[in-house]
Amino acid sequence: MLIHLVSIDNFISYMHTCSFNFHYSYSIYYTQKFYELDNDILKNYLNEQEITEQRKCLVIIDEYVNKLYPSLYTKLTRYFEHHQLNIKLLDFYTLLPGEKSKNSFETLSNAYELIKDREIDRHSFIMSIGGGSTNDVAGLIASTAHRGIKHIRIPTTVLAQNDAAIGVKNGVNFQGKKNFIGTFSVPELIINDFSFLETLESRDYTSGYAEAIKISLIKDKDFFKWIESNSEELISRKKKEVQYLIETTAKLHTEHFAKSGDPFEKGSSRPLDYGHWLAHSLESLSGFELRHGEAVGIGMYLDTLYAYKKGYLKSDLKEQIITLIEKIGLFRHKSILEKIDHSILMESLNDFKAHLGGKLSIPLLYDIALFKNHSDIDCQMYLEIISEVLNSEN
Repeated sequence: MLIHLVSIDNFISYMHTCSFNFHYSYSIYYTQKFYELDNDILKNYLNEQEITEQRKCLVIIDEYVNKLYPSLYTKLTRYFEHHQLNIKLLDFYTLLPGEKSKNSFETLSNAYELIKDREIDRHSFIMSIGGGSTNDVAGLIASTAHRGIKHIRIPTTVLAQNDAAIGVKNGVNFQGKKNFIGTFSVPELIINDFSFLETLESRDYTSGYAEAIKISLIKDKDFFKWIESNSEELISRKKKEVQYLIETTAKLHTEHFAKSGDPFEKGSSRPLDYGHWLAHSLESLSGFELRHGEAVGIGMYLDTLYAYKKGYLKSDLKEQIITLIEKIGLFRHKSILEKIDHSILMESLNDFKAHLGGKLSIPLLYDIALFKNHSDIDCQMYLEIISEVLNSEN
């Protein structure tokens, strides 16, 4: 601790500076059926906590996942009892599926009420089982109740396993603004259980590929080529290729968190937000019927055309990128673009600017794995591109 003394007109002003550092670390496991008795991942983690007094575990679960796996509560209870874990599993708290859970403050209020009534303290656990939205809501609840309850994430969708649930951001929507209210907090443990992917609907499966394409475009040319070469296998949901895509995407995302020097986004440069500046508005305009990945796919598609029209990106690369986005199935809902006008573009840019911290910084491609940040968008040119897309035969 440093003490600074300054003399001003015979009056001594003073201050002290407090400085401390934290080391953050969490593990991401890849497995099948984490709740089966012979799966040691959860048991080993909880045993490492050296729990001497009985603690509680509240499970926050997507309502749809709970219906698909009705025996999950029984299996988790049996798991805790079999391994003699000093933890009491509470009833499941279910959330509406998808963005519906992020649009209701009642969801948060009821959860806080439950935590209070069941006397869940900050040494207990919140386990979230569901897609990106479920983990977003649960993360916000866990990071704010008692100023922080230990959070275990079990993402159940491709998008959640490769992006949404593996980072440090949590959030809910407010007045149509995506993730307007949120926190940065580090989870205790993430278990990517591939068995949950078997029951995913087609759109939810495909939506998860958007973030893989995104991270390959800004980070890894070889990975982009791999996605191109294995697009048929990914579309057919081949397990080996899908699992490789999830693991590689998650690795590239977490490497960025660890090495960018800005895991809590204090600065304005956000390469991981490539294709996102308009995507959030597209989700809102659709009443959140558009999946997040579908909106990001459209955003990347338009940003690719814009970069080409501005002279940043070569024609052959432009064609490669938009062809892949179309083939994977991330451009099937382009009719949403009919709702875009100049005012929507300006509102999107202003929202994104506020989200970034007051300075607009939009990553645009110059090559695969090469981007530059831009401080403005030519809205008239963007509208011309949208018009061309809507009038095209694709």
